[in-house]
This record gives sequence, structure tokens and C-alpha cells, in this order.
Amino acid sequence: MFPVFVQVAGPHCCINRKTHAHMASQPPLPAMSRLTFGLLLGCGLLFGSCMSGCLYLGQTPDREVPVFAAATIRAPRPSPGPSPGESSIEPGRVLQASQGFVFTGGSLGFTLHQSGNRVTHWIRNGYQVPVTVDLTPHYHGVVPVVSPPRAKTLVLQPRQNCLMAAYTRTGEAGTMQVAMDFRAMFGDPGVSPTPYVYAVPFRAPAVFTVLQAFNGRFSHTGSNRYAIDFDLPEGTVVTAARPGLVVATHDRALTGGGDPGLMALEHVNWVLVQHDDGTLAEYAHLQPHGVLVAIGQAVRRGEPLGLSGQTGFATLPHLHFSVFTAQDGQRKRTFPFVLRTQPSDAAGHIPLAGETYTAFEVPEVG
Repeated sequence: MFPVFVQVAGPHCCINRKTHAHMASQPPLPAMSRLTFGLLLGCGLLFGSCMSGCLYLGQTPDREVPVFAAATIRAPRPSPGPSPGESSIEPGRVLQASQGFVFTGGSLGFTLHQSGNRVTHWIRNGYQVPVTVDLTPHYHGVVPVVSPPRAKTLVLQPRQNCLMAAYTRTGEAGTMQVAMDFRAMFGDPGVSPTPYVYAVPFRAPAVFTVLQAFNGRFSHTGSNRYAIDFDLPEGTVVTAARPGLVVATHDRALTGGGDPGLMALEHVNWVLVQHDDGTLAEYAHLQPHGVLVAIGQAVRRGEPLGLSGQTGFATLPHLHFSVFTAQDGQRKRTFPFVLRTQPSDAAGHIPLAGETYTAFEVPEVG
């Protein structure tokens, strides 16, 4: 049988998933999953999946491109057909298909194919937003087509298919095992923010306090250092701090508290919005079924996104907000930002812990 192991991290998270399936005539065994995701503040973490480096084959739907560099690899974009000297791939019989990093808005799909003695392992990004994955293959009874794969980071564009690895069976008899460890994070490491003055993420004339700001000791450290937590009570309308496109959401989490077991991404409710510069905004700890927007919806500055809550690793109701992209499949990269604090505040101010902020803007009209 072959195992497929997946680790995924969310805005504040990391999911571990392992699936097993027989390579012979037996049907696949049921998938098993476990999440280990780090969140914040009596608060939590969010958005992504986890993992690190590798050597593998990058692939468009029509062509096969060997990739060996040690740096992050950007998967080639689809082309009309194979380039000279490159061969088309006949995927052959599907041996196993599974999904990981599944939330409203998409998933990562994994398929294993066999054609004669050739075995290929594919990944597909089903989201409308780039996803960065770290891949580490494991195998037995097969030989890599080019050279032994090592861990590698791959950037998948929206709806993109990519060949993760290709192998040749060493013989007709005997057990063949193919495994792929993966960690994933929403976003493209190549993205950088453009200057922008953000609105406070709640409706006028509400006034709320920042519980934890940039570099907060409790949980705003490392890759999560540029994040803020507002003391929004349960059920407060959360609004878009910047226009963008809703690319992923989760609203099925039911509880929250200080149990570290609630740090998994699936235990937190959130909305993920992509901006025009490619950065992502996360609005997290929403109440159960508290998402008010749909996937693919274009939202205006000040438009309602959801209802605040206390889901996930959170010791009190609040809103966690940050602007980020992926650093790799294991870590996100948050960016510092400024808020518009009054009508005359064109330049904006860095949010500070303990400070209160008043919403005054009228939502943009489309």
C-alpha cells in the first residue's frame, strides 16, 4: 500500500493528514486526518498549511519540467502543448485520489497514476488564490525518473495542476509504496504589499480597543508578528478593511477556549480576502456560521464580512486581523500596516495595544 501524508497550515494553522491506499486491486483505505495549527491570543493562529524543501518534477497539464534548484519553485503556467524536446504525459490508470487542505472555496487534490511501469504523482490547487506547498516524497519499489527527490517548495497558481514526482517501477512483482508529505500555506511568496491605509474592520460609530498589537508577547511573534486583535464582542459585524476578493472561508467551528487542541485551523472560523496587490487579509475567530460572504465575491471597503466570535484557541471574544502572504509551505509572512483613525488621517497610524479606535467611514458604494 502507499501512504500519502499531508501537513497543512492555515492562517494560523497546520494540518497533518495521512491517507493510505493499496496499490494492488484492493480499494483505498479511509483517510485519517489530524490538525496541529498554531493560533493566537487566548487567540489563535490562521491560514495555511505546513512544510519544507524538496526536489521534484514541476508540471503543467501538458508538459513535464524537471526542477532541481534548492530555492522556491514557481510551477510553470499551462501552455498550449509540449515544447520541443519535452514529452506529453499519459496519466494512465488512477491508483488513488485524495484531498487535503479542504475549506470552503477549494482544496488541494492529489492523484497517483500508473501507465505501464511509469508512476506519476500529481497535485492540483482547487482554490482561486495561490497556494504554496512544501513537498517531501517517500518511496519503495520504484525509482525516481531523474534523481532521488528531496524536499522542495512549490508555488501553485489558482486552479493549477502540477506533477510532483515521477517514478519507474523496479519490477512487476513486490510491493510498491509511494508517499508524499506536504504542508501548504495560502499565498505566493513573490507577493509584496503596495502602500495602503486600512479602515478599522468594524462599523461606525463603534469604538473598540486593540488587545494585542504588532509583536505582542502572547502570540504575535515570529511569522505572526504583524497582527492585531480587537476586543469585538460576540456577534459584532466585521467589515472589510480594504477592497478585495473572498477566496476562502470557514464557518463550521462551534467552540473556543484556552485548550491548545483548539489551535487547529478547522476549529477557527475565518474569512480570507485577496487584495489587488496579491496580499491576503485574514479575519478570524468568527462565531459559528458567522460568515456573511460567498466565495468569489468582490467586497468593498467597509462591507460586512462576518460576525465576530470566540472560535478556536481564544480565551475571549475578539477579532484577529492581519495582512500576509506565504513565506513557504510552513510559514506565513505578515506585513506591517497602518489604520485610518480619523477623517483627516490620510497617512494612517500604526495600531497600538491599549488604544481605542472609532469607526467613522461610510461603506464604499459599488
